[in-house]
Amino acid sequence: MPNLPATSILLCLATALSFGLPTAAAGADAGVTSFSPSGSVKAVRQVRVRFASPMVPFGDMALAAPFAVDCGKADPAVVAGTGRWADERNWTYDFERDLPGGVACSFALRANLQDQAGQAVQGQASYRFATGGPAIVEAAPYDGQPQIDENQIFVLGLDAVPDQASVIANAYCRADGINEKIAVRVLQGQELEQILTLRKGFLERYLTLYFKARGSVWKAGMPVRSKGAPPLPVTVLQCRRSFPANAKVSLVWGVGIASANGAGIATDQAQTLNFRTRPDFTARFSCQRSSAKAQCVPFLPMRVQFSAPVKAALVRAMTLTGAGQSWQPSVADGEDRAEFLTTATFNGPFPEQASLVLALPPGMQDDAGRKLLNRTRFPMTVRTGEQPPLLKFPAPFGIVEAKGDGLLPVTVRNVEPVLSGKEVATADGASGATLRVPDNDDKFIIDWMQRLAGEGKASEYWQPSAQSASTMQKSLLEGSPGARAIRLPRPSGKKTFEVIGIPLARPGFYVVELASPMLGKALQGKPSAAYIRTAALVTNMAAHFKHGAQSSLVWVTSLDKGAPVAKAQVAVRDCAGKLLWQGVTDNHGVAHIREELAKPGCKYNSHYFVSARSGGDMTFTLSDWVGGIEAWRFNLPTDDTRADNTVLATVFDRSLLRAGETVHMKHFIRKHTEQGFELAGKGNGPGSATSVVIAHMGSEQKYELPLRWSASGAAENDWLIPLDAKQGQYQVSMAGKPSGSFRVEAFRVPTMKAVLQGPKTAAVQASSVSLDAQINYLAGGAATHAPVTLRTLLQDKQVTFADYAGYSFSNGDVKEGLVRQGTEQEDDDGEGGGPWQDEGQGQSGGAQAARTQSLNLDQAGGARIMVDQLPKLSTPRDLVAELAFQDANGETATVATRVPLWPSSVVIGIKPDAWALSRDQFKFTVAVLSTGGKPVANAPVAVDFFQRNSYSHRRRLLGGFYAYDNSSEIVKLSQACTGNTDAKGLLLCEVKAPASGNLILRASTRDGAGRAAVANRDTWVAGSGDWWFDASDNDRIDVLPEKKRYEPGQDASLQVRMPFRAGTALITVEREGILDTYVRQLNGREPVVAIPVKPNYAPNVYVSVLVVRGRVDGVQPTSLVDLGKPAYKMGIAPLNVGWQAHELRVMVVSDKEVYKTRDQAEVSVRVRRADGQALPAGAEVALAAVDTGLLELMPNDSWQLLDTMMARRSLQVETATAQMQVIGKRHFGRKAFPAGGGGGKGASRELFDTLLFWKATVKLDAKGEATVQVPLNDSLTGFRIVAIASAGQQLFGTGSTDIRSSQDLIIMSGLPALVREGDQLRAGFTVRNTSAAGLNVELNATAAGKALPRQSLTLAAGEARETGWDYQVPLGAASVVWQVSAKAGGRTDQLKITQKVAQATPVRTYQATLVQLDRPLNIAVQQPAGALPGRGGIRTSFAARLGGDLPGVRDYMQAYPYTCFEQSSSKAIALGDQALWQATVARLPAYLDADGLLKYFPSMEQGSDSLTAYILSASAEAGYAIPQQAKNRMEEALTAFVQGRIVRHSALATNDLAVRKLAALEALSRSGKVPPDALASISIAPNLWPTSAVIDWSLLLQRTPKLARRDALLAEAQQILRSRLNFQGTTMGFSTERKDNWWWLMVSGDVNANRLLLAVMDDPAWKDDIGRLVRGSLGRQKQGRWNTTVANAWGTLAMAKFSAKFESIPVTGAVAAKLGSDTQTLVWNPAGKLGPLLQAWPAGKANLGLANSGTGKPWAIVQSLAAIPLKAPLASGYTIRKTVTPVEQKTAGTWSRGDIYRVRLDLSAQADMSWVVVDDPIPASASVLGNGLGRDSALATAGEKVSGWVWPTYEERAFDAFRAYYAFVPKGTWSVEYTVRLNNAGDFSLPATRIEAMYAPEMFGEIPNASLKVAQ
Repeated sequence: MPNLPATSILLCLATALSFGLPTAAAGADAGVTSFSPSGSVKAVRQVRVRFASPMVPFGDMALAAPFAVDCGKADPAVVAGTGRWADERNWTYDFERDLPGGVACSFALRANLQDQAGQAVQGQASYRFATGGPAIVEAAPYDGQPQIDENQIFVLGLDAVPDQASVIANAYCRADGINEKIAVRVLQGQELEQILTLRKGFLERYLTLYFKARGSVWKAGMPVRSKGAPPLPVTVLQCRRSFPANAKVSLVWGVGIASANGAGIATDQAQTLNFRTRPDFTARFSCQRSSAKAQCVPFLPMRVQFSAPVKAALVRAMTLTGAGQSWQPSVADGEDRAEFLTTATFNGPFPEQASLVLALPPGMQDDAGRKLLNRTRFPMTVRTGEQPPLLKFPAPFGIVEAKGDGLLPVTVRNVEPVLSGKEVATADGASGATLRVPDNDDKFIIDWMQRLAGEGKASEYWQPSAQSASTMQKSLLEGSPGARAIRLPRPSGKKTFEVIGIPLARPGFYVVELASPMLGKALQGKPSAAYIRTAALVTNMAAHFKHGAQSSLVWVTSLDKGAPVAKAQVAVRDCAGKLLWQGVTDNHGVAHIREELAKPGCKYNSHYFVSARSGGDMTFTLSDWVGGIEAWRFNLPTDDTRADNTVLATVFDRSLLRAGETVHMKHFIRKHTEQGFELAGKGNGPGSATSVVIAHMGSEQKYELPLRWSASGAAENDWLIPLDAKQGQYQVSMAGKPSGSFRVEAFRVPTMKAVLQGPKTAAVQASSVSLDAQINYLAGGAATHAPVTLRTLLQDKQVTFADYAGYSFSNGDVKEGLVRQGTEQEDDDGEGGGPWQDEGQGQSGGAQAARTQSLNLDQAGGARIMVDQLPKLSTPRDLVAELAFQDANGETATVATRVPLWPSSVVIGIKPDAWALSRDQFKFTVAVLSTGGKPVANAPVAVDFFQRNSYSHRRRLLGGFYAYDNSSEIVKLSQACTGNTDAKGLLLCEVKAPASGNLILRASTRDGAGRAAVANRDTWVAGSGDWWFDASDNDRIDVLPEKKRYEPGQDASLQVRMPFRAGTALITVEREGILDTYVRQLNGREPVVAIPVKPNYAPNVYVSVLVVRGRVDGVQPTSLVDLGKPAYKMGIAPLNVGWQAHELRVMVVSDKEVYKTRDQAEVSVRVRRADGQALPAGAEVALAAVDTGLLELMPNDSWQLLDTMMARRSLQVETATAQMQVIGKRHFGRKAFPAGGGGGKGASRELFDTLLFWKATVKLDAKGEATVQVPLNDSLTGFRIVAIASAGQQLFGTGSTDIRSSQDLIIMSGLPALVREGDQLRAGFTVRNTSAAGLNVELNATAAGKALPRQSLTLAAGEARETGWDYQVPLGAASVVWQVSAKAGGRTDQLKITQKVAQATPVRTYQATLVQLDRPLNIAVQQPAGALPGRGGIRTSFAARLGGDLPGVRDYMQAYPYTCFEQSSSKAIALGDQALWQATVARLPAYLDADGLLKYFPSMEQGSDSLTAYILSASAEAGYAIPQQAKNRMEEALTAFVQGRIVRHSALATNDLAVRKLAALEALSRSGKVPPDALASISIAPNLWPTSAVIDWSLLLQRTPKLARRDALLAEAQQILRSRLNFQGTTMGFSTERKDNWWWLMVSGDVNANRLLLAVMDDPAWKDDIGRLVRGSLGRQKQGRWNTTVANAWGTLAMAKFSAKFESIPVTGAVAAKLGSDTQTLVWNPAGKLGPLLQAWPAGKANLGLANSGTGKPWAIVQSLAAIPLKAPLASGYTIRKTVTPVEQKTAGTWSRGDIYRVRLDLSAQADMSWVVVDDPIPASASVLGNGLGRDSALATAGEKVSGWVWPTYEERAFDAFRAYYAFVPKGTWSVEYTVRLNNAGDFSLPATRIEAMYAPEMFGEIPNASLKVAQ
């Protein structure tokens, strides 16, 4: 309707809707248009029927069912289900569980069934489906398992109990080499029992799930043949003929296998399991050879590998003899106790060119008794060759000392002799070349380092790596300008193993390359040269580089003396050679870089090249030369040098609030600097932020507030928390950086303060302890004679001390001996876990029974309580004590304490130097402390070594099965060290470990009374060759500070534990950069350094000591090592530094302590600097006054601004040194031995806000003072007034004072905040007499305007008494206003409380439907039967489009960083980026393998059929071209793969070949290239395929009409797809998620949902469901996107195609909804979303008319809302089972005030769905425990369990209910538990427990709850 004004549009719509509109199916014949499932379909969960015309009015899901359901002889519990009307035309029947195999159900239309128009339903009257015969669900061995036995027995877990005769008749085996079917036999009787006993793990797990899925329980351990045991869905069979060895074999579960239930349902498709038998028993000898034709290398091991396990005794009896020697086989670590072995290893060295004889003992057989097939080959003669050629430099790069012999060592053996004199190098001679780089050309050095790293190719990377044979084939120096030839003398001859030196006379950088044809021939097996190269720097200097975030330095020292080099020219460059900084070293050899270094301009190399030159010499270091001294190795908090150093802090008025309150915030921003703080710049990061983001943690719902920073680096915000705000934690952030958090919860404010304390002295081996309890009112006065309950429980204690991180303290002794860990069956896990994947592991805290004591407090509100009968301890434990009491607010509250119980007055701890330790340098520290954490000097310590050996032995079982017996043994090895602790309470030990592997340290000591303290610690000692890194960390040293904390002005003394006699130390104080630098000479006898501590060091710094030592004279090098070479060590010590320089001392003083309600408190604030200096101008405070009851629940840590600002800072300095590259000298010449590799008056008190006052900015005067008036409210309680001060850039502080308000006569409300209509409750109030005289009190009250009976009380001085009225909440009320007054002479108090009333039967959604308004629609509606009148109605929402722009997908894919071929392609498709696609396919040839299959990465050897199929399919769907030549190759490769000419194995041990072939065929079908024999190698069993394969199959059939039985097969595929979908009113989604996540084939539930859309979008049969499928797919998104790049690519294509087909015309005009006389109209807005509209239920049946006036076809969601008292459970996609168990109950069988119960909800989901909420009501006034607030009970909630694969994203513990929110819930079962405490007496109604999909609420489950009666 173009260009019409809005008034015209509305008039037009109103006119249209005033007339009768045609129904959606006007003129349609009544009948069924769709019934699903039909035929044979597995795992049916839902039947869905669609009628041609409206059958019932919309609104009531429980109208009469149109069908009679009959599932024959099936167990009623198995086929139980319920039907419901999803809308006026769709009826569904939901089974409670997936139907097992062997079930047939018929659905017959009711007789005389008519539609709403009165037409008789025509057509087919009955429908039937079956779940097929028994199918294999899980098998042992698993499908695809290799190396099965020739006489293997198969254990099959089935989905139904089979008829054994039909199994024998129709199951068979096939084997390569046997050209006939092999019959099977079914095991029976004792034989069956024996096998099932052996496969107990498999059987128990499978049967547990099988019976659970059918609503019953399998009792673990039940004998399978016991009386009463049910028939089992397990068949055990064996083929009647032995299989050939190493052959492909199959077990075929054939057509015709029937279920045993007599229903006559049999399999109609064969199911094939494929295996391969094990090979013949053979022995294979192997050794390493330099080439294929060479003999064995003499110094490397020889091995014999058996194809099957052999008894260890037979292996040990093998011999290898020759050359007058004999060798015995060795056994691998961990197998020395194994009964069977598969490998024997003979370790050399062996003689060169020797003939050796390998003999096997007689009777050699495997664990199955098979004789050795190739036994005639033994004894076997094996020969060794000569030592292979060797030409090896010490490293790819090294530093050669200029002040030495100037020789670059190279190790040679069996390479060409090089003659001296006149001989010229020939093709046979070893030759070489050197290249010396010009002195002053850093760029030249960088280029050559990069060439070496890139093996001659251009690269930014500059770390050369060790060469492999493939990189030795090409010369790097050939043709390089400046290269010169060299000749190497070989004085000892060519065969000699020796080290020779290459003279490099002048200082400088050299590239050296040697060529050896002999080595080349040995490596390549043909004549060719091998080129071995290295780079060397000849210098007498080393550069050490410390790179920090804000400053750096370069230290230059000499190699010969280790002395600083002054006046050296220093340059810092990036990897392109660009100069970033230059300078000169000072007299200490230090060049200070007092600025932040520019970021290198290289894309892939962010490191620096640092050079230094002095007097003709030069050196360099790379900033990534950090190996062994990386900052993280020192177990310190580290951060990147580029990390954002901005610190944000938000001060909140309160950190605990309720919905509807306002949170006030003051934000502070600073930047950490070396000098402390500075104001953050506004250029980037949080300083540039213009908004504050408040995000709910869990739902990620966000709110934005404007932000404007002041000149002082502060900002203010207020946020009114919405009344419907989610409970939980909210995080405040700016520019993505968090600044603080607060919580929104439902709570009552405490009126009392309780304290529970343990003894002041340590309880050491105490038999009893005393606890002191005290309870006072916050308004003042004791809780006289209050009843309390004490619960105590002993728990294990983990001992930690803040200054001793990393120690294991007093955790007990080591228990020696052998521990069996059970038997693990080899194939129990099956294919990734089999059917039990659906079940998660239960989680719980172990619940123990607590001891309970009940008592009353004394007159002063206190008590001393004795806890006795404490046990004798060997390890520390905690006595956990909780004191429960009744707060005057009506809640039962709890306070707790922990009392440590100690076995000794000292504790002992162990800390290893690292998690993996060197055997030769095993370092650890023992600490002995008092129980308070103070060092204990001179304590005797003994440490012992233990070893834990773990054994796993493979054992052959009957029937071809194997099991692993697992055990571990702990044995004592030896003493590690003994000694006494030093003054710091430490004993440092460095010893040689007695073994490698898992070693345990045990340390013990005794206190003065002889009581032992024992600790143990597991460590790992790396054996030779175990690790890819050096576990020893040899270059680290310990730097130990004398104290853990220093104050500015003190000197910090640090002991440097260096291994040198003397050295030069660079001492740096580090944090954001280099704060200070010192160079000191150290000697080994007293290596102590002292440095002054400065104010800017606060809160902490890191002192680094880098010690260098020059060459040590007189230490001769060997051919392998030079112990005298220049060396270095480094250690880092953290220091904590006092904050006084940053501290403001804040005094807050009130004019008096006690006030009346609504008084004004005059508050004075005075601020001074802690260091006594003058306060900077502009100082200010933020002032808050808060109810102290709130702080009892949760302290406000945000007030401690100084603590936040002075939080521990990370180390942002990394150290690199060239000294680690020094090669050292060698003893040149022959090696001795061949080696291997390497209240106001008169008014009611009603103002009870927890916040009295907030002012974000109170300016201080020149004296640092201010006065503020704080108005009090009506609360009679305590208040804390807090001032948070800030001054300048670096000064912060907090101060507070407490005041209280009181009066002589006080009424305190114990009313619950929320009740439900109809509740009967005891409305409790506490009346207090705070005066010094007795009072006669008269009480009057009204509730909801009605007067309650008057009461009289007599209260003694200081007495408080609880009283109240029994009250029933009126029906229909939204709130109850209570007014209560007390009068005692002239003393009065009045209280006004408004109590919220909730509905006992809330309005909920019961039906919903989705329609597209392509024409005006009429829908008959009627209020559901039994619904309460006047509530609910029809709610309609409108949307212009279902598919959208997918911003979340776009943002995710644009930012996606990874670039394999799939990821790049998916990114281009998802973004619609043609340029990116073209760039991707341009690289395609490099990604094709030799067969034409696509590889994920070019470096991979083989391509993937799955990737190739995906790229072809997705590109075709997107319309993106692939170059024809490449496309042809890919399609030819897929054709060959389908035909078996190309083989690609699965990434997992699973049989997925048919699934992969179907994916390939689907891709080929897009080009019409499906080969004629396409299905020859595929067993057509779509019922057993994953959903992705069924989609591929359906698409293949759609595009290939010539396939045999194509129409029938396509109909079957469509039925299977429909049967796997779960239908709800507005959404549809797959119910097969767990079985469909084939991630290794790039398939997931998200992929399937989007591909199904594409597959059926053009099919008219799916048109009515397309919108639901779209909503189902979009509903799977998390954070606006799908889970994988592939899913996002398919999703983008699907949504684009959907929008183009169904939403291409823009929606304009207006929409109207007419129901009876109610017409509502909405004009379309740019957002494209309107409503919701709520229209009341008509008196009877009426029509809902919907119409759109303008262009386009908008969508409407219509929902039926009603309040229906629930009498029986309802299931519409979810089911609930609820169990309530007492935790504490005063009287068994009766609930009383203060009792606690546990709720368990067992939940089941019929289909996958995002954002699901569980809503379980609690009685009014009750509390859900577990919120972690101050009055919570940890003991009461102990033992709560959860199970399943579903975890709440967040939870709410509200006044009315416990709610758990789940971001995603897959199909399956799970459970959740929570704990409730009853606070009030009464009879409380409980609404139904409900679970629903939040964005499709018609998918729900409900169960009714009985009312709960609570006694006083």
